[in-house]
Amino acid sequence: MDKSDFNEVKEYNLQGVPVWQHELTIGQDIKLAELVSKLGDVDWKNLKAVLSALQKDALLGDFLEVILEGEVSKIDPLKITNSQVSEVAQDFFELNGTGIESFKSLFNRVVSIPEVPEERTES
Repeated sequence: MDKSDFNEVKEYNLQGVPVWQHELTIGQDIKLAELVSKLGDVDWKNLKAVLSALQKDALLGDFLEVILEGEVSKIDPLKITNSQVSEVAQDFFELNGTGIESFKSLFNRVVSIPEVPEERTES
């Protein structure tokens, strides 16, 4: 598939490498779910914790390979700036807004994240 196959495409120049993203395909959804399942216990509401887990497990490059198109393998994921990561992440959610809830449902079945019980206070 190429850029012309999608209604909306976001383009970037990361470390001199032209890459882009678009709404995820079903194949990308599956790869992303598999990748996310490798991360284990992560605070998914904390972007810094998620990025840290991706870096610690050397999965940040794999994550970028799933969501970005182009010669992504030429990019050193640890040299991407915070603002670039923020832009790519924001665009990811913008492009996939309608599919995010479906992905969360699929992801929860694959990973089964336990609910955190509320703290009880003794009265």
